[in-house]
Amino acid sequence: MPIIWQCEQPTGTQIAVWEITEDIHSLEKQLPGNIIDKSKPDLFTHPENHRQWLATRILLGTILKDYRTIELYKTDFGKLMISNHDNIYISVSHSQTHAAVSISNCNTGIDIETKLEKVERIKHKFLNEKEKTWASSTPEDALMVWCSKECLYKLYEQKELDFIKHITILKNDATFVGHIHKKTYEKHFNLHYRHSNDYLLVWAIETIL
Repeated sequence: MPIIWQCEQPTGTQIAVWEITEDIHSLEKQLPGNIIDKSKPDLFTHPENHRQWLATRILLGTILKDYRTIELYKTDFGKLMISNHDNIYISVSHSQTHAAVSISNCNTGIDIETKLEKVERIKHKFLNEKEKTWASSTPEDALMVWCSKECLYKLYEQKELDFIKHITILKNDATFVGHIHKKTYEKHFNLHYRHSNDYLLVWAIETIL
């Protein structure tokens, strides 16, 4: 299936979502030739992982089709980067049924989720006391916190970021702000989201309030 949702923001950020309905063979035929991925695993542990990897790379290659080559690699902290275009930042995410990418001229993070029941089981592991005042009563609110923290974790670029101690998601009506607070690192981020019947998508770019 082609891209099912796409948007472009004034900040030079592009977001796209793909519904993964194809098998591996069909996805492989759609993989753009401009993608060179040095982070590709030698072996995928499960066919679903292979399908999800293909879907995110198809999205990247499609959005960045005007570039002859896009060379991907992962940093020591596991962040996906482009080695031959320093002015492009990317982030990818996938669920079992969807893939999503964020492409920007600023550092960015994205997360897509579909399983409300999973979040209900683990919300005690990521909700801090401030978030419990507004996000503990409904699965949808808890999922918003989870997605937001996942995308900020990707944006932060480093490991050892505790979801309870170091990230706080603030809500003001329908607006959400993420706050990373670890030692001397103190930054706020606007959080953008799309909530459909099939998924919740959250992304952030490094634009300070």
